[in-house]
Amino acid sequence: MLRYFRSATRKDHLVDYVEQGRSSYRIASTFDYGPYANEAPVLRQMAELFELCMYGLNRVRTELHALGDPDMRRLERLLGS
Repeated sequence: MLRYFRSATRKDHLVDYVEQGRSSYRIASTFDYGPYANEAPVLRQMAELFELCMYGLNRVRTELHALGDPDMRRLERLLGS
């Protein structure tokens, strides 16, 4: 599905999704006050280790796919992956 979104025929084909993800977590981690104070350090760490988090989530998705769970299959069809 990401290949579709990065297609040269789409306006956002130049977007670096990894850098955008890292940047989003970095920005979210600056909300380090009030009810968000506990989450900010976790979000900061996710920004710093974004590629590792991405790798881990992909491994989880692969393992869930291998299990053949019907709910996972429906979700994959819904997302077109």
